Amino acid sequence: KTELAGLPPEQAERIESRFNGLSALKASQKKAANVAQIDRRAQEDAKLLDSLLRAEGYYDARVSTEVTPEANRELKVVLTARPGQLYHFTSVDVTGLESTGAKQQRLMAALGLKSGDAIDATAVQSGQDALKTKLGEEGYPFAKLDEPRIVVDHDARSGTYALHVDTG
Repeated sequence: KTELAGLPPEQAERIESRFNGLSALKASQKKAANVAQIDRRAQEDAKLLDSLLRAEGYYDARVSTEVTPEANRELKVVLTARPGQLYHFTSVDVTGLESTGAKQQRLMAALGLKSGDAIDATAVQSGQDALKTKLGEEGYPFAKLDEPRIVVDHDARSGTYALHVDTG
C-alpha cells in the first residue's frame, strides 16, 4: 500500500495522478518483494515525487519515506512531501517578436506566461507550443523558438524566463 502525504492542495490531484502513472511501487504492487526491495522502490519514488514537485515550481521540496508493516503482512509506504515555497517568475522576456508589429500582443498572449506566474514546467511547455501554433496562424510558418532560458534563484525563491523567437 502506498500513500502520499503533504502535497500542496492546489496541485495534489495532478501530482498524484502523474505519480501513479510512473511509480515503481505502483508498477510492482502485485509482485512479491522483500523489505529491502520495497525500500529501494520507495527511494526511487521519493526521487520521482521530488521531480514532480519541482516541475510544479516547488524547488525547495523535500520528500521522506516511511515503510511500516501492516497487520496482514503487507507493508505500507508513506511518502511525505514538504513542498516548501512555490517559486514564481519575476520576469518573462521574449525577444524577436518586435517585428510582428500589432500581432506581438496576441503572440505574447498565446504564450500565456507573465511575471508572477508559478514556474510550472507544464505551463511553460504548453505556452511554447501555443506560441508556435499562433505564429503559424499569424503568417509566420517558419518561425523558430530557441530553447528557453529559465534561471532559478534559490535565495529569492523565484526565477526568470527568457526566450528568443526567430519569426523567419
